[in-house]
Amino acid sequence: MPLPDSGEIDNALLDVLNADAELRALAPDGVYFGAAQQGKEQFVLVSLVEHLTLAQMAAPTARRAAEAVQYIVKAMLMNGADADARKAGARIDALLEDQTIAIDGYTCLSIVRTNRIREKEPDAVEPSIYWLHRGGYYRITAAPGGTP
Repeated sequence: MPLPDSGEIDNALLDVLNADAELRALAPDGVYFGAAQQGKEQFVLVSLVEHLTLAQMAAPTARRAAEAVQYIVKAMLMNGADADARKAGARIDALLEDQTIAIDGYTCLSIVRTNRIREKEPDAVEPSIYWLHRGGYYRITAAPGGTP
């Protein structure tokens, strides 16, 4: 039996974030993987940090038993209010921490926040602009073999 596409874990994470009306109200410019579109000012950015494959030894070959994928998931607000950034970060945490999500071809075993993010960063091009970042590092562990 072929193993599922690991990209389905990415897709499931994006689906959960995109589907939440409360998060979309706080970050109305959308949810992006890797980089946001130019000109966006209030959005959620997801970045892949690390992907580990956990092998299960079985004759005659090793087989993938689970995958642990670490992401940065953060709201980014340009010149935003700290209260809005805090709400967006809290909403991301409520959607992910200790939850399970539907992943095509997998069973989600756990989602854990491993670190939090709270930054105020000046814009690289225009110093009068600053970016508020709120969110965290989240590790999703999933096993091949269906959605719960």
